[in-house]
Amino acid sequence: KLLHVGPSPYSGHGIDEFIRCPQSWAFKYGPLKPAVNPVNNVPISAKGSGSITADDIAEPEPLDARGKGSMGHTGLGHYYKRKQATQDGTDPDLWLPPDQAIAAYARKHGIFYETFAKTAIDMTNTYAGYWGLERIKVIDVEGHCFLEGVGHKHTRSRDLVIWENGRYYIIDHKCVGRIRPNTLMRYALSAQFLDLTLMGQQIWGKEFGGAMVNLVTWPDAKGKINFQRSPIPAAPHALGQRMGQLQAAYAARQALIDSEPPGWQWPKRLHELVCQTPYGLCDSYELCREGPDGAAGHSKLAVLPR
Repeated sequence: KLLHVGPSPYSGHGIDEFIRCPQSWAFKYGPLKPAVNPVNNVPISAKGSGSITADDIAEPEPLDARGKGSMGHTGLGHYYKRKQATQDGTDPDLWLPPDQAIAAYARKHGIFYETFAKTAIDMTNTYAGYWGLERIKVIDVEGHCFLEGVGHKHTRSRDLVIWENGRYYIIDHKCVGRIRPNTLMRYALSAQFLDLTLMGQQIWGKEFGGAMVNLVTWPDAKGKINFQRSPIPAAPHALGQRMGQLQAAYAARQALIDSEPPGWQWPKRLHELVCQTPYGLCDSYELCREGPDGAAGHSKLAVLPR
């Protein structure tokens, strides 16, 4: 089997996108989402609920930071899934070995991935050698959990859940170019880690040890790969406000949906720090820049109707 390493059903990434920019949410997740990928006319699968496999994902991805990260997650996911099977006395060969999983993922998402597959395999093999003797119990790999009390179905993916020294920990893998002194701080106010912390507290109470980030670098020019696994820096004020923020965001989103604004007139957050994300340009960048076909100044056909 090949693990699915993408968003969970009812993923919190959707409401995070709405908070970042309602127009982008409408294009990417909401009522303006096209039924087919406008690039290749491949149907965009509805994720629904329940278990998702890689076979449910039809459309290819570009080999950008997110695409590379997905390949790293595939290798690490299969490494821990097979480790869990061995630990629990089941057959690890129900899951592809990490190198074969990465190769299968590369084939599934297009030939352009093949150029990066070896890099992802080398990273996973080096990771296995570095962390191979860690004394942990694997509880869950690439699962998801619900955050209770939001008033809406709201989930987050859990790359890895472990039990160590009497505590449960939720660990999220991050494949990065390099680890800087301030790399860890970028996650202290991350909505993803705030949610994972709240979820862990709801599920395990005092037995929850916290959310952690598992940083892994891609090989540098000399082929060196660095690792750092650390607890997320505490953000008690943000954590205390997160539930209220989510409830308000879901209410605001529903109010906009009910008002049925014209497709090109959803509120936009036009700002260089919003339209240019850490992963590159926002997916809706050209739509917001060009506008509908026939609009003043329009220079090329947009993928959505007027």
